[in-house]
This record gives sequence, C-alpha cells and structure tokens, in this order.
Amino acid sequence: MKKVTLLSLVLSALVLGSCYRSQDPKSDVILDSTGKAVSSVDAPIISFDQDIFNFGVIYDGDVVEHEFSFTNTGKTPLIISGAEATCGCTVPSIPDKPINPGEKGKIVVAFNSSAKVGMHDKVVTLTTNANPAFAYLHMVGEVKPKKQ
Repeated sequence: MKKVTLLSLVLSALVLGSCYRSQDPKSDVILDSTGKAVSSVDAPIISFDQDIFNFGVIYDGDVVEHEFSFTNTGKTPLIISGAEATCGCTVPSIPDKPINPGEKGKIVVAFNSSAKVGMHDKVVTLTTNANPAFAYLHMVGEVKPKKQ
C-alpha cells in the first residue's frame, strides 16, 4: 500500500511540475508566421478597436453581423489560427493570411438568434501566435420573442 501511495505522489509531482509555466514573459517562446521561435517581447500583439459589441434588442430569428477591427501592434506577423464560438448560432470568419506589424485586419462574427430568446453573451475565442495567445470577442444583447 505504501508503494502505491509513494508512486501516486511521485506521479502527481511530475504532472504538476510539467504544467508549470514561467511567470517571466521574456522567457516564453512564441512562433512567428514562418514557424521561427521569437521571444514573447517581440511577438505580435492583437489590439482590438473594441472587443465587445452590444447588439441591443433584436427579435427571435434576426441575424446580427459585426466586424471586429484590430491592429497588429507587435513586432512580428500575426497569425490567427482558429476561432471557436460558444455555440453553433455564432459563426466567426478570420483572416486567412498573416497580418504584418502595423497592419489592420477584421474578424466578422454572425449571430443567428433563432430560438434564442433571452439575454446573451456570445463569446468567440481566437487562437493566435500573439502574446497572449488567446483573445476573446463578445456579442451581447437581448433576443425577444417575434412580434405577433
């Protein structure tokens, strides 16, 4: 029994140790658009004009589309490799090419309110090579039942 407990402790320490991430951002490594490692200090930075869009009050069945504009304020090209929404009613469209430092880009998000009556905060999670690696966009508002 002691061997099992000792083995469990050792395995737990190894697992927890492998999850440790340095708190010094200068030691983090990020890949640029060519796959070359760059310091997080030189990494791209995605800076949104606005990351929350309030669509106000709409009615069941309405589709709301919003364009989120951003700028790469970092020092290397920005790659947005993925975008996931909280549900299938929200569909993001991301750029298919790297955004160079100083360049602007856009992400279009469409929300279909069919059968979604109530208050909403639809979140789109972006996966990037920026620092930080994840960015979040929100579409918030209220869906009311269709007018009779």
